[in-house]
Amino acid sequence: MIKPLRAHIATCLAVCIAASIALAGNSENAFAASGSDLVPLIQPVGSTQESTLQNNARIPQQTTQETADTAGSLGVGLTYSGSTLTVYTVLHGTAALYAGLKQKDQILSINGTDVTGGKLADAFAMLRGPVGSHVTLQIKRGDRLLTLDAIRSINHGSELSTRMYGKIAIINILQFGIATEKDFPSIIQGIANKHPSGIILDLRNNSNGYLDDAKLVADAFLPQGSPLAWIYQQKNKPYLLKTDQPPVIAATTPVIILTSIATAGEAEIVASALQESHRATIIGEHTFGANTTNGIGHFADGSYRTEAPFSWLTANATDVLKTTGVHPDVVVLQTANITDTLLQKAIRMLQK
Repeated sequence: MIKPLRAHIATCLAVCIAASIALAGNSENAFAASGSDLVPLIQPVGSTQESTLQNNARIPQQTTQETADTAGSLGVGLTYSGSTLTVYTVLHGTAALYAGLKQKDQILSINGTDVTGGKLADAFAMLRGPVGSHVTLQIKRGDRLLTLDAIRSINHGSELSTRMYGKIAIINILQFGIATEKDFPSIIQGIANKHPSGIILDLRNNSNGYLDDAKLVADAFLPQGSPLAWIYQQKNKPYLLKTDQPPVIAATTPVIILTSIATAGEAEIVASALQESHRATIIGEHTFGANTTNGIGHFADGSYRTEAPFSWLTANATDVLKTTGVHPDVVVLQTANITDTLLQKAIRMLQK
């Protein structure tokens, strides 16, 4: 059994956790008594769709040789939509990006092996291999059939980065992992000491991490005791996860969250909690809509971790799978332009 605040999220919609619970609908959610609390009921996913983020995964240390042989990967987020293996995000600075892989590409085969109707675990196994080795991908992009050659590598992208734009603090969190746990408390306190005029929390393409590290971020913005999400774990009583620390950022400091279609899992928990608490404005695209996790995660530092899977609803008992993710307050679609129009929009909003 996992500890509630070390629950690890990685998005995988094929896992059905709450086998005997049902959700009546987004506008009229069903509730059940659990002790003295009313617990919203959640429906098993019941979908053939599954997804997760493949990013430099490493087998646990007990298989040292296999670890050395599988150090390279592509840095790509994949999902099975029906029977089709589809790209939902390509991480910056990774082999997938340099090979020309794009969001919404459909992968037909990997090194000549048909992956239609397969499993993500098998696809990831084919994508991993020695650093510097090649992977041949046959893909469908719109009406075109393409063959791409990718060279496996290790992504050295930063999990957590910050910068100031005048008096506006910009925080980018690619995943909620070790760096977030270690560095975020001092970083957010340093930002608070500068008395920023606004904060931009960039959660685009964030679809991997630990629930307690996501909670650590939410703690910094919400009043102590604020609800974050309903957590449903097999064999355990559902519970309402809440913040348990005083906020670091003043309640008068405006916050904008940036999201994309590849924002998933614990990043959706953070985004929905701040939105439902009216603490932040979300701009960008609707998020992925991952209400169930498979307890397997791959991190940019090369680590690979597994813990028990669970499902979740937002604090207001909304099922993000049914609503197709968390919906932004201001819709701004991502483009292929070099200029980050979404970030510029957020800056302009805070400068008003």
